[in-house]
Amino acid sequence: MCRRLLAGEGPLDLDADDFMSDYLRLYTDIVGPESEQVERARNVARKRSLEKQKSTFFLPKKSRLNKKIRQALGDKIATPFLIQTIEREGRAAYGLTLPKDAIRIQ
Repeated sequence: MCRRLLAGEGPLDLDADDFMSDYLRLYTDIVGPESEQVERARNVARKRSLEKQKSTFFLPKKSRLNKKIRQALGDKIATPFLIQTIEREGRAAYGLTLPKDAIRIQ
């Protein structure tokens, strides 16, 4: 989400045709192209419908990540760092409300 925000890309739209390709590209950047996890994620993407990918792949990960952020920072401080549901063109999209200048990726 931080990389998308820094690149000027909008919130992640799970209904977009390129959702999984975007996700896999970012995931590969994070874990490395040689990781077994990348191939496992590709296999999951091929086997599941878009609706199934959202309900069993993305949304549970979003929930777990937000929970860990809340646990680490506390509810008051965590809010800008949480993955938020943002309405975009009448559909749900996901992103951060954190300002770009508050993000540093090292």
